[in-house]
Amino acid sequence: LSMSVSGFGYGVSANNIEMQSANITLDASESSGKLHITKISGTETVTISTGTLGWFSAGEIHGQDGIVLDMTAKTADSSGDFIANTLSGSGSITLSMGSSPAGQSGLIAISALAAGDNFTLDASSWGDDAG
Repeated sequence: LSMSVSGFGYGVSANNIEMQSANITLDASESSGKLHITKISGTETVTISTGTLGWFSAGEIHGQDGIVLDMTAKTADSSGDFIANTLSGSGSITLSMGSSPAGQSGLIAISALAAGDNFTLDASSWGDDAG
């Protein structure tokens, strides 16, 4: 299942995106609003790309083979908050943050994380401390 979201200055909200035997790709890299997903799950890899605002929240994300959360489309003038209750998968989980100037705050909050392999937080483009 592949979905593309563009525009949407006010944001996009989805309640439950679920697949029984496929990858799930949600590409909102061309959008400028907030992205909120209550639940997204797939039996393979879940890939989510956020837009220029970078703001993302989720209740539960489960990808059996892994999860890729790409926030690199975020522009430097947006805080790019990431909030998730649960991230889980038998494979690796990767979170790539977008750019941010020094002194700008941003939030990364994950209540529960279970990765069968590695968890990677890539904040290499973040201009200040990530914590």
